[in-house]
Amino acid sequence: MLVSLSPEIALHAWAGEYVAYDRVSGDTRLLDHIAASIIELLLMRPQTPDKVQAILRQQETDMPEEEWQAEFEACLANLLTLGVLRAN
Repeated sequence: MLVSLSPEIALHAWAGEYVAYDRVSGDTRLLDHIAASIIELLLMRPQTPDKVQAILRQQETDMPEEEWQAEFEACLANLLTLGVLRAN
C-alpha cells in the first residue's frame, strides 16, 4: 500500500507550519509537526507507511521508540481519516 497526498487537498506552508485545505468540504486543518513531516515526504512521491516511518524515525530520536511509533501511527491514521492523505 502506498500513501499519497489527496488531490482534493491544497497546502500552504510558512515558517515550518502547514495548513491543509480540503477543496471539496471547505475544511481547513493546521497540521502538527509530525503531520507536516509526513506531508513533506509525500510531496516528493507516494511512499509506503513503513518507508515514511523509517525515514522520519531517523530524524526523531529524542522520543522513546514505542511512544514515537504510537504517535506516528495515530497521526497517519488521522490524516487518512480526514482525507488529507489517501491510500493506493
